[in-house]
Amino acid sequence: MNWNFPAIKTTRTVEEQYEKIKDEMKEYEAEEENTLFNEKDKESIDLLHSVETFLRLRFKGREFDLEELIQATIEKNSKRGYYESNCF
Repeated sequence: MNWNFPAIKTTRTVEEQYEKIKDEMKEYEAEEENTLFNEKDKESIDLLHSVETFLRLRFKGREFDLEELIQATIEKNSKRGYYESNCF
């Protein structure tokens, strides 16, 4: 998996990190879009970071499984025509 962010130090469980994702979504929803690189933009990036952390926790020690699942998802969605172009 190619991560966008470095791994963070956390003591959260997978379930606690899932709750963190929901908290980040609420923070995103609460922000206004009023300037370039506004708080809503920052919260959207925080959301991505929290999802990456969730995946790191969920697949710790099973990185191969994660790679296989990503590939299977790309293939499934490609067959369904979900992607803008054939970029894979």
